Amino acid sequence: MRTDLESHLTKDLQDSASSNAGLPSGHRRSENANLDLQAGRRLRVLLIAFGFPIQYRALRTSVDAGADVFVLGSKESKPLKLSRYCRNFRLMDEGLVVGSHEDTSAKLRQIQQCCAEWKIDLILASDKWSVQLLGRLKPALNTAVFPVPEPDQFELLDNKWRFYQLCKQLSIPVPQSWYFESKDALLQAIGEGKLPDALIAKPLQLYGEIGIQKFSARSAQSDLNCAIVGFDGNCLARLSYVERLQEKQFGCETAILNHAERIVKEMGLSGIYNFDTRRTDQGKFVFFECNPRPYMTMQMTAQAGINCITVMLRALAGKADPVANMPECTIGRWRGLLRAAVIPWKAGPRNRTAILDCLKDPLPLLPQVAEFVKGKISGKVAWVR
Repeated sequence: MRTDLESHLTKDLQDSASSNAGLPSGHRRSENANLDLQAGRRLRVLLIAFGFPIQYRALRTSVDAGADVFVLGSKESKPLKLSRYCRNFRLMDEGLVVGSHEDTSAKLRQIQQCCAEWKIDLILASDKWSVQLLGRLKPALNTAVFPVPEPDQFELLDNKWRFYQLCKQLSIPVPQSWYFESKDALLQAIGEGKLPDALIAKPLQLYGEIGIQKFSARSAQSDLNCAIVGFDGNCLARLSYVERLQEKQFGCETAILNHAERIVKEMGLSGIYNFDTRRTDQGKFVFFECNPRPYMTMQMTAQAGINCITVMLRALAGKADPVANMPECTIGRWRGLLRAAVIPWKAGPRNRTAILDCLKDPLPLLPQVAEFVKGKISGKVAWVR
């Protein structure tokens, strides 16, 4: 177990809370400028993308928020070009690929060029890599940046072990956890009987269930997610959702959202934050991890009643809205939507909206649908809505 992390957590929290101390009122290091648009002009957004599925949801959610979206993306994000809602697409220079370690001046230069050419009002990160990139570059950018965590905040929240230690310090419920430097060390501990039979092994900083191994018997436990839109440590919007086989159920699970809000407040966070949690056999909640970035369900979240991009844009424009709480509702996943499409008169308004959203812009989704169908045929579904 890495005890050195514990000794730094108090300093991490203090640094996060004080990172904006001494700044003039209305200014933060997490934003470059408030939005100041002429009446009647649509917001022009530059979306930074290093992939497709999550990034497409960020694009559609931004369009639904009233923006014209331009994309600067890696080769993995090329399907975004197919979207009718992508005003223009530019492939990143070779030096901008994920995992590059060269100086960020090349990245800064191309972003600035796109902003000048396309008259961009706001730069939006759509994934963990672009969040990290904009977190580093925003002090040097002349264009406003959609709020993202500071680099030190991101590193704390994106690292599952450090997030676990943070929750322990804040008395937020978490499952018993262990840290291992390598796969061999984990297997050795399992072989020696030092770990329980039911456990989940997770890489420190991967995403989307990549690399996760589950060793557990069936139980009454159920996974839940919650999301917070934060600004200056204050909650602007909050919601929770549960994934079922054919649908996602939305609402506001106070028991977990109160804890998530505490994290946002204690660290003085601005941006979009998604948390993975679980309801135990005893009906209590525990926190697994935090994803300090846009998330896969964000477009469905907008269809359900809360557009996270809209909420933040109104805050950047100086609007003092009450906290948005998600109403209880359900929206079909692929299987549920396909069934609803066959009998649309029974679909309900939100499912009809979701179906129409797919039909309005089908081309970018075709590769994903093909992968889904291929997975169904082979018995291994690799991607779900």
